[in-house]
Amino acid sequence: MPPKRKCSKRSKSSQTTIVYGDSSPSTSLDDIPAIDQAAIAFPQPVVTADHQRQQTASGDISTDAVYLQKQARHARNILMKQLFSLCRNPDLVALEEPFIKVYDLLERTITNGESNSAILIGPRSSGKTSIINKALDRLYKTYNLADDNTMNNGITKKYFVVRLNGHIHTNDNIALRDIARQLSIEQSMEEFNVGSFAQAMMYLLEVLKKGNRGTSPVLFLLDEFDLLAQHPKQTLLYTLFDIAQSHQSPVAVIGITPRLDVLDLLEKRVKSRYSHRQIYVHFIGNMEGYVEVAKQLLLLSDDNSEVLRLDPAYRSQFNYHVEELFNDQDFVNILSSLFNLGKDIRFMTRVFVSTEGNDHTLPIGKLGIEQPYLTAELFATSYKKQREDGKMSIAKDVSLLEISLVIAMKDLIHNGYTKFNFEMVYETYKRFMSQNITSVSVGGSLKMYKKPVALKAFESLVEMELVKPTDGFTAGGDVSTGDNSTVVASFGLIAGNTQASRCPKEFRMVQMMFEPCQVVELVQGRDDLPMVIKRWAMASA
Repeated sequence: MPPKRKCSKRSKSSQTTIVYGDSSPSTSLDDIPAIDQAAIAFPQPVVTADHQRQQTASGDISTDAVYLQKQARHARNILMKQLFSLCRNPDLVALEEPFIKVYDLLERTITNGESNSAILIGPRSSGKTSIINKALDRLYKTYNLADDNTMNNGITKKYFVVRLNGHIHTNDNIALRDIARQLSIEQSMEEFNVGSFAQAMMYLLEVLKKGNRGTSPVLFLLDEFDLLAQHPKQTLLYTLFDIAQSHQSPVAVIGITPRLDVLDLLEKRVKSRYSHRQIYVHFIGNMEGYVEVAKQLLLLSDDNSEVLRLDPAYRSQFNYHVEELFNDQDFVNILSSLFNLGKDIRFMTRVFVSTEGNDHTLPIGKLGIEQPYLTAELFATSYKKQREDGKMSIAKDVSLLEISLVIAMKDLIHNGYTKFNFEMVYETYKRFMSQNITSVSVGGSLKMYKKPVALKAFESLVEMELVKPTDGFTAGGDVSTGDNSTVVASFGLIAGNTQASRCPKEFRMVQMMFEPCQVVELVQGRDDLPMVIKRWAMASA
């Protein structure tokens, strides 16, 4: 027999496949040069040699298009939810004092069976809803074990929450049905012969009794309280406050409203049963708190369950770029301007999602392949668009004569006049043109228009609301002659003011709706104006 040939073993190169969780001692992390060791600790999809979505040696994220597009789009959706949620200040920056008052009131109702009432008053977007949601969240974690406001098999919750809104519950019958729905006892209500509204309300509270331990506390949260106060006879508010005052059942009634004069809307009998406890909420009073809220809105916090779906490396890089934003002086100046403008968080939100075109938003909507992280330049562009005045947009297209009249008004303001008429404006315009009638500029020789033509241009400025009449008449109208009887109510016309009606339109006083600095900005943005006109506008700046 021929001798057997020995088959030599040949090593075959194959693609390396790494499956996380493999505990084979022959596998070493040192043999895997392209995979970051930190990534091994997280349960992620299988990584092969052909799969290049990994960190580079420098630690930066790979610019793979599909990967960045998916991560940036998910980050954009999270930020949009944070910006447009009802709770834009989850950490209650500068709201600790009103939060403690609200939480203490609700907690005493739950633990001691007290009946309390209060009204939470503050401007819109000041944090009233954030305070209520934070208090309810803490109470839920402390006292309630169930997941919702239901009663099953005789097992009741420690307390119940009923939310009403003045925009939704426009009358007491709708409010009563929704109270029954939120307490999950609609069937009992159908079997019960409901008499008056107060009897139905008392029945709703009595059915919550559990054994000998009394009635389960009910927390009534009345959003848009001022609208609920406009219901006929205010039966709903009277019944709730009466129950709270008489201690028939442990209830807490908290109204939420932006109106400071809300007590004046209450009837005498309702006001007598209200505890007159008012909790005021104010806007953030310091720049540090305002900046802290801005960070909350832009950072991808681990407290959000949706953030955990992002790649940890991308999330870390995204938050790093956000922190760098607050070290950028231009971005800090934008926040400072918004804070000085009104301290309203909604101003900040508008800058973060300023509209550009029909289907894009700046700067959040720009997150994508080309812009995976937020930059100060995007916020600067958005802030500039938000600052743009509507009147400035209209004034960009006015004629040379009309803008000359505006500059003449600016000249009068510089000389101390706050109100002026057409004759004063035209005299200023005529004086300037007489001195420069022979001047030649880039746009050609200057021309001085006659008074009737200038009057038509002056009336055009009033119609565009760039100039406001102070006597109640439009520039093109004359009530005495009947050629235009339109009267603008906001101009302050008093009926029967015969002296104003007899005044010729050339002498009716007006006010310019521009600031002098805006006139300079408008002129500088026009390339079609003669240089002499531009110098005139900037002469008294």
